[in-house]
Amino acid sequence: MLKPSRQPYGFRNLLAYKKAEELQLECSRITAQFPKYKTLIALADQMNRSARSAKQNIVEGWKRNSTKEYYDFLGFSIGANTELEEDCNDIWKGIYRDLMGVTGIMSEKGNEKGITGVMGEKEMNGEIGIMGVSKEKGEIGVTGERGITFPSFKTPLTPLSPLILFDIEKIPFYPLDKKLPLIIQLKLRCKELNYLLYQL
Repeated sequence: MLKPSRQPYGFRNLLAYKKAEELQLECSRITAQFPKYKTLIALADQMNRSARSAKQNIVEGWKRNSTKEYYDFLGFSIGANTELEEDCNDIWKGIYRDLMGVTGIMSEKGNEKGITGVMGEKEMNGEIGIMGVSKEKGEIGVTGERGITFPSFKTPLTPLSPLILFDIEKIPFYPLDKKLPLIIQLKLRCKELNYLLYQL
């Protein structure tokens, strides 16, 4: 016979649950900005499902009858969350080219131009795609030779992206820097949630 829990909705008090809820809302907000192409619609749906699954598995694990089952579901939550983080990495690496120029998702908040992309106009003309405004000191950073902009967080650009994944991994997830591109913020939220889930 099943025993009723003393705190049937105690999961709502978990910081991991609260962060998973924030992650789901932020993911939904970001994916709503994706262009409406078949591949990107599927990607947005999968990202939203991963974010939802990360949260819902915390809930389902809480409602299970054994500690083993609880930890099994926390593992599922970690898996779904890691999948979402990997989707963010893929977007940042330029795998989904149609997202490369989307303002707000791939650019710093307040940057109106977005990223040119792997094979954008500037790169076709022999310049590397830039994140900033022009080949002079701009609002985002300093542009060096070949049109490479160095963002305010002092990391040089690469031909593929303005910030390499190796450097992104070094950015602390707390406190969250709201000036970072939204897709990087989402990745950092994923890292924070996984950290919290491993603490449970």
